Order: sequence, then C-alpha cells, then structure tokens
Amino acid sequence: MSDKKTVKSKIKSVIKSVNGTAGEAFENSTFDSMVNKYGENTTYKVLESELKKAGETIESFKIYQRVKRKVQNDQISIYRTEQKLEEEVKKVVKGELGYLLKV
Repeated sequence: MSDKKTVKSKIKSVIKSVNGTAGEAFENSTFDSMVNKYGENTTYKVLESELKKAGETIESFKIYQRVKRKVQNDQISIYRTEQKLEEEVKKVVKGELGYLLKV
C-alpha cells in the first residue's frame, strides 16, 4: 500500500470516527430534549420501536446511557486502565529481564 493510500485511509477513518461521535452527541442531546419536553415515560414509549428495529431494548438503552455518562464524567477510563496495564507490563519485564540490564 502506498503512503498516499495509507494517509488517505487514516484520514477517512478519523473523519468517520469524528462524524460518529458528533452523531452520537446529537442523538443523545435529542433524547435529553425529548425527556424534558415529553417526560421520560412518553419518550421511552415512542423510542421503543426504534430500539426494537435495532435489536435493542429500553433496558439496554438505559445501560448505554449510564455507562456513557460514567465515561464522560471520567468515572470509567479505558485510557487510564491501559496506562496502568503498561506500567505493570514494564514492571514484569524489568523483573523478569532485569538481570540483563545489570552489566
């Protein structure tokens, strides 16, 4: 694969990711607006058929909302978890191979 195709592929991937994130934010904002305007029960009632078409339920949507908010509020951090894992791997490697470093 040429460098030009690689760069183009990466740009396309970033655009899709940003577009998806913006679309998700828009949909969630619309949901919040509907709850404020029509109430939670009515919003879920009219949303139920849309969720069913996608193979989801009101319960799975509520779980998504709960987890999404925890990620947004930094209660859940995949990045932080990865950093901890990398530190642990470094400790293990240093412990396992530390004798090689002592010259």
